[in-house]
Amino acid sequence: MLSDEKVAHPSPAVPSQGWFRGIVTLAIFLVFVHQGSEFLVPVAIALFVFILIEAIGSRTHRISIGGRIIPGWLARILSGAVVLVSIIGVVLIISSQVREIAEAAPEYTKRLQDRIADLSGLIGEGSAKRLSQTIENFNPAELIGSLSTPLQWLLTSGILILFYTIFMIAESQAFGRKLPHIVGSQARAHRIMAVSRSAAKAIQRYMWINTLTSLIAAILTYAVLAATGTDFASALAVLVFFTAFIPTIGTVFGIAVPALVALLQFGLSGPFFIVLAGTFVMRMLVDNALQPAMAGKGLNLSTLMVMLALAFWGGLWGLAGAFLSVPLMVVTMIVFAQFPALRPFAAAMSSDGIVSSEEDKENA
Repeated sequence: MLSDEKVAHPSPAVPSQGWFRGIVTLAIFLVFVHQGSEFLVPVAIALFVFILIEAIGSRTHRISIGGRIIPGWLARILSGAVVLVSIIGVVLIISSQVREIAEAAPEYTKRLQDRIADLSGLIGEGSAKRLSQTIENFNPAELIGSLSTPLQWLLTSGILILFYTIFMIAESQAFGRKLPHIVGSQARAHRIMAVSRSAAKAIQRYMWINTLTSLIAAILTYAVLAATGTDFASALAVLVFFTAFIPTIGTVFGIAVPALVALLQFGLSGPFFIVLAGTFVMRMLVDNALQPAMAGKGLNLSTLMVMLALAFWGGLWGLAGAFLSVPLMVVTMIVFAQFPALRPFAAAMSSDGIVSSEEDKENA
């Protein structure tokens, strides 16, 4: 005889609960990185300066002088000095150019109005008049102030970033010894260190290649601008160097801004066309030939995901986020590849869909 009692069965897991937890976690993460930007941005910049110092130091360590290689501690000091002197030099160059740009702003505003008048036959009288009215309402002082804001932030946060970097260098050796006690086992520590080395190696490669190619682009841009007598050659070369780290936008900036300055200075004449053609050809060669040749397979990143990362981190952290978007995406992809549940997201970030964890590499 069958009992009328109902047999209790365990209720199946509700898939929506997992999605809900994921959405809540993402929301908390977004609030954290946005609201904590004043703390996180200097730490992130210090981390990538540290990685750049390590990248330069590892290559300096390979240099042989009289049959003897440069000691690791000396290579690290030399690489740190190179980065520090470079940053100070860039700040001094930009500071010296800001006053010159501010003094020249009214003259360039007048030149811009003249160029609009020259183009009135192409764009129409109505459009030319509206553009002229916009230029009349333009305040050069506000533009100079907005351009100097990142420089002022760098000056005020520079000491903090410097101390963070120094402490990271000092702590890097001891951290490996402390990690097993932090995570509770040697196996976990080994895996975390392997993931960290993979991420650091990928970022070092990215920063080393981009630093070198950005420097080449800046030098060639300066050569073209100086040869044609274009104003603000030093400042534009420095800006080209830094914006070259921003995907796609840096390339457009490196061509458009020098050409615009040359157009305002020379009009539709020979120097303008030399600057436009010279910067265009140079950036195409550097970005599409030299950089891929140096990078080989590169970082295996999807172009679309790179642009989405640029928009995401740029929206959260502004200009600093735009510069750090690719390294942050590299770290995210490598970390996601370590967890089976997150590996599809890592595959979506890659260019070919092939990602591997440290465990896969060990078992290969």
